[in-house]
Parts: sequence; C-alpha cells; structure tokens
Amino acid sequence: MNDLPIASEAVHWSEDVAAIYAEIAEEDRRLAQLMWSGIKETWPEEESGMATVETQLLTAEEFYEWANRPENRGRVCELERGRIVEMSRPGKMHGMICANVAILRNYVIQRKKGYVCSNDTGVIVGRNPDTVRGPDVLLFEDAESVEQVEEKYGETPPVLAVEVLSLNDTYGKVRQRVLELFAFGTRLVWVLDPDADYVIVHYSGGQDRVAQKSEELTGNEILPDFRCRVAEFFTLPGKTS
Repeated sequence: MNDLPIASEAVHWSEDVAAIYAEIAEEDRRLAQLMWSGIKETWPEEESGMATVETQLLTAEEFYEWANRPENRGRVCELERGRIVEMSRPGKMHGMICANVAILRNYVIQRKKGYVCSNDTGVIVGRNPDTVRGPDVLLFEDAESVEQVEEKYGETPPVLAVEVLSLNDTYGKVRQRVLELFAFGTRLVWVLDPDADYVIVHYSGGQDRVAQKSEELTGNEILPDFRCRVAEFFTLPGKTS
C-alpha cells in the first residue's frame, strides 16, 4: 500500500467541495469540545498476550482478536496507526441512510458481479503501523464465490466506499479517511451529508463534485450503468420527499 500524500502533495478539492469542507472545519472549531467528547482513544488492558501502548502498537490481526473478545464486541472501534480509537455509536437517521445506500445490492445482483458490505466492515487501509477503518458501506469486486470473501478484515480495496457524516465527524477526519481509502486502492468514495442532503463524490484521480438532492447520481465508468436519485438516500423508502 502506498503512503498517504505528504503536505506538499495534498489533494486539491474543487471549489464547491472545498467550500463544503471549509464549513465543516468552521463547525469543528465551534463545537470542538462536544465533538471530541464523543471520541476517545482506548487501549487493551494489560494482558500477557497483548502488548500495551507503552510497549508496542497493535497490528490489524491483534486488533481483530481484541475486538472480537466477548467483553469488547459491543464497542465501536477502529485502529488508527496501531492505536485503538473508540467512537460513539451512530443514531437512527444515520442507520436509515446507510440502509438506503444498500440499493447498491440491487445493482450488483443485476450485474451478477461484486457484493456489498455494511455494518462498518473493517478494511486494512494502511500497514506499519496498521490502520483499520470501517466505512459505512463498501462495494467489492474481488470474489467470484462466497468462499473467496475474507472472513476477517479486508485486505483488498473496494471499488466504492460510502461514508455517511455523523455529528462527531471533523474536516480533518473526513479528509484523512478519503485519502486513506484512495491510498489503499479504492477508486470511488461517496461522502453523504444528512444535514445538507447531498453527496460529495470523490474520484481517485483527484476529480470531485457535489451531487445535490434533486440530481441523479451515476457510477460513471467505475460502476457502469449505475444510477439513482440522490434523494433516495435521504428519504423513506418509496417516498419522494
């Protein structure tokens, strides 16, 4: 996996996307204390089989083992450069929007190619130190049968990753996650904003655009023949508004 771009090689968003992220950044400053209260770093308790933060950062494999222990299964965590980060559980609206994005499953059924993962499926987006992210929805094309789907965290990049913004998302977090996904090999990232009812579409080649609620969203050449109204993500199933 490639390293993330350094500061001098930072991705340049288009003007409309940059303006949106600038608004997020301003909100970050105003609500910084509230946002950070929902996210905290946690570490495994001292255990003979698991290194502590003072001695060693965790690998993705160690994190998987830790996260699937009975006492940890109810926690919402990611691994960020070897460190466990615990996050607040998203709300009901967030979950509804993620379920609406599962319209992608109809798309892969029609194409008879690929599969969709939800529930914050873990993917290893970086190594040495390891980073494991859990995007809200992922579309993969790396398996021809269920036996070929990885049981643990994914090590092959998805074609599409979808992130639905939450109250505790900051500009730096959103931008970092997009860059990590592209460095991992993801070709397309959609960032859905429930407050503004639009989708920020990022392409790995550096292009980006904003698809408003009234517009149609397509997959271009990356997801051939995929199209839906942006409004379908933000409304009750079968409703128009």
